[in-house]
Amino acid sequence: MALSSCAKSTTVGATLMLGPQLVDCDFVLAQPYVDCGMMDSQMCALRSWIRAGCRKGRECVGEKNVKKCCDGRRLLPFGAGVFYTGYMRACAPGYKLRAGQGPEFARLECNEVESFVCPIGANRYFCDMRNWEKAGCNRRNEQCRHVSGRELAECCAKRPRKPEGFYHDFYLERYTMHCLGE
Repeated sequence: MALSSCAKSTTVGATLMLGPQLVDCDFVLAQPYVDCGMMDSQMCALRSWIRAGCRKGRECVGEKNVKKCCDGRRLLPFGAGVFYTGYMRACAPGYKLRAGQGPEFARLECNEVESFVCPIGANRYFCDMRNWEKAGCNRRNEQCRHVSGRELAECCAKRPRKPEGFYHDFYLERYTMHCLGE
């Protein structure tokens, strides 16, 4: 990642402190691709997300809600970690993420979710989220298609299993949203 000339380094005691680390998107996008040859997979993923942020940032210049614009992609880093922070730093350099603030995932329509194939290298949790959305669409289209209102909510609640793991509540929310057609 290229830092702009605005990034100043100063030595405080034995620690090297960097000022605001701004991404030089002109430099990043001038490269035809992210060369991951000498990087570990985490650094390669970070650089790839920064490049994606630079590309999306060009579309978001002048947008009133820049975070919403930056989050307006089919694929985003999952969670509020370093990949999302790097992506947002490149996409919206002036935007300050709040502690724990993560992406707002686009709501895909059922026909989009059903045709969604998780890309190679995508975060497993992101793929799980889209799979639970797909399960909600399938439930609605197969078992719940002839009901509405309270009966629809009851039908959607009769899912074959519950999501598991750390993000189970989030997955359940996405499943329900798609099953109810919200």
